[in-house]
Amino acid sequence: MLLSLREPVLFVRRWLAAPERSLPWLVLLLAVTGKLIDPLPVAQIQRAAFDYLQRLAPRPTMAVPLRLVVIDDESLARFGQWPWPRQLLAQLLDRLAAEEVRLAVFDIVFAEPDRTSPARVLGEVLAGDNLSEGLAARLQDHDEIFAAALRRMPSVLGFALVDDAVGQPPPQPYSVSYSGRDPQAFVPTYRGVVATIPLLAGAAAGNGAINALSDPDGTDRRLPLVTSAFGRLYPSLVLEAARVLIGDRSYGVKTAGGSGELSLGATGGLIGLRIGSGANGVTVPTDAAGALVLHLARGPAAAPIPAWQVLEGNTQQTELAGSIVIIGTTAKALTDFRQTALGPRASLEIQSEALAQILLGAYIARPDWAEGVEIILVLVLGVGLILAFPHLSPIAGASASIAVTAALAATSWLAYTRLNWQFDAVYPGLTLLAVAASATVTASVRSDRERAFIRHAFGRYLSPELVRRLADDPRALRLSGERREMSFLFTDIAGFTGLSERLGEALAPILNAYFDGACAAIFAHGGMVNEFIGDAIVAFFNAPLDQPDHAQRAVEAARALDRFAEAFRREQAARGVPFGSTRIGVHSGAALVGNFGSSQRFKYAALGDVVNTAARIEGLNKFFGTRACASVTTVAEADDTRMRPVGSVVVSGKSEALAMFEILSDDHLSDDFLDRYREAYLALEVGDLSDALARFQALHAEAPSDGPVAFHLDRLLRNEGGTLIVMTEK
Repeated sequence: MLLSLREPVLFVRRWLAAPERSLPWLVLLLAVTGKLIDPLPVAQIQRAAFDYLQRLAPRPTMAVPLRLVVIDDESLARFGQWPWPRQLLAQLLDRLAAEEVRLAVFDIVFAEPDRTSPARVLGEVLAGDNLSEGLAARLQDHDEIFAAALRRMPSVLGFALVDDAVGQPPPQPYSVSYSGRDPQAFVPTYRGVVATIPLLAGAAAGNGAINALSDPDGTDRRLPLVTSAFGRLYPSLVLEAARVLIGDRSYGVKTAGGSGELSLGATGGLIGLRIGSGANGVTVPTDAAGALVLHLARGPAAAPIPAWQVLEGNTQQTELAGSIVIIGTTAKALTDFRQTALGPRASLEIQSEALAQILLGAYIARPDWAEGVEIILVLVLGVGLILAFPHLSPIAGASASIAVTAALAATSWLAYTRLNWQFDAVYPGLTLLAVAASATVTASVRSDRERAFIRHAFGRYLSPELVRRLADDPRALRLSGERREMSFLFTDIAGFTGLSERLGEALAPILNAYFDGACAAIFAHGGMVNEFIGDAIVAFFNAPLDQPDHAQRAVEAARALDRFAEAFRREQAARGVPFGSTRIGVHSGAALVGNFGSSQRFKYAALGDVVNTAARIEGLNKFFGTRACASVTTVAEADDTRMRPVGSVVVSGKSEALAMFEILSDDHLSDDFLDRYREAYLALEVGDLSDALARFQALHAEAPSDGPVAFHLDRLLRNEGGTLIVMTEK
């Protein structure tokens, strides 16, 4: 178990060590959680997006057999204030019947008996007068007149469901069935009703609820088609109008998953209503709460006709024949205006829009699987963006985020205009932009951390210019380990052990000053000072940044360091400090470079045989009497002529010889002396020992302190020829 938990534990530790890495994942998690919980701000973003789509592409205005008869201010001026006597409404119905109207729908609740009926008026004025009461009884009641008109003309009346426990259940001239869960768990539920009086409700062909449904921002985006009260389901006014037109007496309610419907991501609820059970039946898609999503036209669904024109018979040009008429009020003092996606609309107009949608089959729907698809999109695109962002530049990352968001917006637009689907692109798009922004912040923090790490790790070992280049492009630094062709420079101070014993603590400031100058010489040629080992310096070239001319840089750095070291030695000697000469070795070859060490402590270093060989070359200086030597490998790669061969050496522990060259300072030897030295060395190399001896003797007489001359002369005097030298000690 401990072994199986090791990797997750290490993963968590790495995240805790750099918490900014988790920021994009946290943003994505919060976004997905927000989508699942669907809090008000998230829902409002979605609603605003769908409103914008409706404003861009409202439902096309199409011919539909639907008209509005409106009780406007002019109608009130001609026939009196509201409410009108019911016999006047009966006349209105009779006029519509004469115009061969198919159905009259009243967006009005007749909750009380007509107060203008003769019996009621006389009963109130002449209460107790037997003659007056008998007269009133013989006069026909206005409600009865209106009820008779309702029986002659197919009509639908309305009632209003309320939260207060009032009223009696309205009549239900229909049956309601459902599959799946009980729809009452999902639809709007009320405790009471303000109903049309039983006389009128019983005379009408249908009765439906006129309730509206506003979102939290006060906008009507849906119209409830089915509601619940008294433990029963009640259809809306427009649904009843459609049922009466079909001529059926049944409704069927479909719930998500209840009829084998796809319900990916759905939380349950309704998906549609079936009006009628036969071949003429119509299925109306709804949301989970049984509401019709309003798909509004830019103009009114039906042309309004003032009621006074109908009552006065002035409707010859209005083409009422065969139409469905919705009757309601538009007078300023009576109209209930509702806010919609396309602006304020009268309640009468919203009812007509909903009925027009049913008549035309022009629905806008949000499939119950859309929520699940959107969550999957958020997850897939968010995870993809988080994984891709570290490999993208800030501009490329931002461009990718914007491109994906634009693609989502285009998909939403096509789904809306081509399929009449509501697909939310805003929330996934905002999520992606938020993830991209957090990933950008993460990348910025990581970049700053990498720059700080680079400055801290390399600031003391590289020139400021190289550190700046690394900080500007951390990707140029590969810390995981890589094999590179490199050049190495090793230094050592002759007699340092004795000097440290002699000076003690007083040596520290001298050594620090020496290191400052030596490092400056290395930095000036782009080298990296990898470490200090006592008095020794280990430096290399072509890492961490690429330096194709690393061999030449190493040679020039060795020459510059030698000049500084000699000047420093002379300066210390003038102060009475016997500071030794600096011996330098340079070698080139392949090495493994990167971070090495434990998980708690590591350093940037190079590993390989080339490193050990460079250290051995530095040690050869004391045998040749030189201060700076380089291998033939370095010399072959460097474009430098200020060198001379000193021998082919087989160092201790090696079997193959490596040709060595002394790195000469600019003023070290004259060109004539160097030419004669090379001639002497060539004679030694080809085996002409007598000629070589004579030449080296002449050179030694001229420059008795020259190390390579003295070294080879001593070998010749001991009858050792050739340039191959086998070292038995390091």
